[in-house]
Amino acid sequence: MTNRFFLESACIVLLIVPMLMFSGCTSSTPSENSSNLSATSVVMPPQNSSSLSPETTTTTATTTPVATTVAHLSNGITLSYPSDWEIQELSETSLRDYGRVTTNIVNFFSPNTPGLTMATNPDGHPYTTVSIDVDPESVSDNDRYFNLATVALENKYGSIEITHHMQSDAFNRIEECSGCKDYNLEFKTKIVERWYHFSSVDGRFYIITINNPSLNNDEVYNMLKSTKIVLPTSTQKARS
Repeated sequence: MTNRFFLESACIVLLIVPMLMFSGCTSSTPSENSSNLSATSVVMPPQNSSSLSPETTTTTATTTPVATTVAHLSNGITLSYPSDWEIQELSETSLRDYGRVTTNIVNFFSPNTPGLTMATNPDGHPYTTVSIDVDPESVSDNDRYFNLATVALENKYGSIEITHHMQSDAFNRIEECSGCKDYNLEFKTKIVERWYHFSSVDGRFYIITINNPSLNNDEVYNMLKSTKIVLPTSTQKARS
């Protein structure tokens, strides 16, 4: 009986152990749902996708160009200026701050720039002024003319910080004029900031003065670049 009891018990154990092992194997297999969740937790964009995340989205800003008007002035001068600027044509002769008696033929005034302080604009004018003068006197020594004008400005405004002082033809203001010269003087003080451009054309000086140029730097540069001085052509017939 004892041997039979042990034999039956061993058979029972042999039957139970495989069942337990099979049950453990099937329970350790991940479910179908958990496998799919793991595979789709990170979605990669298609290789040819054109969509961008908010951090990498780029936009191209478009600016409307400022409309300009062409001014045909006396003494053979033409230039383009912004259409929202005010133009004042006149003929006023007086002594200027550069030490010469010249005739002011035109002034341009920009729109007011709001929100200025004395720290950024010490002379208190919230706009830029571009003036053109013509010297009626003929000049034989261009360099001396420019040097004396520089000295006069230093005497007028005291100590000035010259930021640009040179002879140049950078703006091509003079057309078909061999031997003509263009002089540039830019300076600022505690109360003013001004640019002066002296153009010698056939022994006569044309002076462009810009007050508060920094308020409208781009517009001023474009006005200077567009300015042309054309010498009048003689229509008198030669005698035979």
